[in-house]
Amino acid sequence: MAVTSGGSIMAWGDNSYSKLGLGSGNKEKNVWSPMQVSDVYDQHNLVWIRVHYTQAWVGHRHSAGVDKQGKLYVWGDNSSGQLGLGDRATRQIPNPSTLSGIKIVSLGSKHSAAIDERRVLFTWGDTGEGRLGHGQLFEEEKPGRDEKARGQRKPLDALLEPKVGSGFEVWGLGHKGGSLRI
Repeated sequence: MAVTSGGSIMAWGDNSYSKLGLGSGNKEKNVWSPMQVSDVYDQHNLVWIRVHYTQAWVGHRHSAGVDKQGKLYVWGDNSSGQLGLGDRATRQIPNPSTLSGIKIVSLGSKHSAAIDERRVLFTWGDTGEGRLGHGQLFEEEKPGRDEKARGQRKPLDALLEPKVGSGFEVWGLGHKGGSLRI
């Protein structure tokens, strides 16, 4: 995925789980050339809205984008609640989440994490091997804060201005190589 200078997301490659966000009209498993990610459908007003993205992430089964205001949009597989929309329905196009002010996102195969402008870490989805850091063993369908971690992990300040090629391990254990690395 890539974000254009005009704020569109272009996607190509493996489209399994509808993770490229191309909508129901594209059933291809592999997309060989860049295609624009679908607009967002406002179900309340019944209109399509063009979102101007500043960042995009693609995971193993789902994807995410953030607009200029830090509003998080998610799409793709949601079998473990990894989209954070309060259910488990797969989404073929971007859907707005309840999170805003988002600066950084990390996507595992069935879980997600985001850090907002206040440096608060939110995690949701599959909690196998404790990967959400919530101290619970059930899946989270909505983003949650990890209150226990506040004094135990390194400050998140360094994450707000990442350098190209650098990474920061928030925590590591992941299923099938799915460590959470931001």
